[in-house]
Amino acid sequence: MAIPLVVALWEHVGFGGRRRLLVDDTPNLVQHGFNDMTSSVGVHPGPDYSSWKAAHGGSEPTASLYEHAGYGGAVLKLTAGAYANIHALYNFGDAVSSVRFNAAPSGAGAIAPIHLIVELYEHENFMGRKAVIVENVSNIISYLGSEWNDIVTAVRVRPGPNFVAGNVAKLYRDVGGPGGAVGSGGSIDLAPGDYPNIGRSHGFNDVVSAVQVR
Repeated sequence: MAIPLVVALWEHVGFGGRRRLLVDDTPNLVQHGFNDMTSSVGVHPGPDYSSWKAAHGGSEPTASLYEHAGYGGAVLKLTAGAYANIHALYNFGDAVSSVRFNAAPSGAGAIAPIHLIVELYEHENFMGRKAVIVENVSNIISYLGSEWNDIVTAVRVRPGPNFVAGNVAKLYRDVGGPGGAVGSGGSIDLAPGDYPNIGRSHGFNDVVSAVQVR
């Protein structure tokens, strides 16, 4: 899976509040618990930005934000950069319901490398709310919001563009510890694959508070 861009959606202007990261087409932000909540956006060059651009004649990849689910309604197309207030700049605040990657970048710092793409789901069999993690998260509450604390039941781990054999996602029971540790307490390691119920398979249901992906 090529990742030319990583899109960060933020709840408040000035890149504040809860956030969601997206690396591929997302037809409905309801599944991420983030419908009509975006006030600022960071469009970051992903690990495959340069190769994507070279393969497309030097053109910039773009991320398109849509008013309605299923890529409908008004659309705001962005290249890489930092957009601190889409209310004021584009009159598009609290209106984003789906996101499509057409290509896009420069202005925001690159997110790289991406060894693993971890999808967290609220319910078993990959149902309910969904969040995508491509960087270490030492505290799920501050990163995704309080509604994500201790609710993860299903997990899907996919190799990222910078995957190396032996890379695993580590899910922690408690938030980051001293010395810069990503998490603390008990933990489980998940190699790339589908885990429809980590309660049954790993005895780890509804306890995830931190995630390490690199």
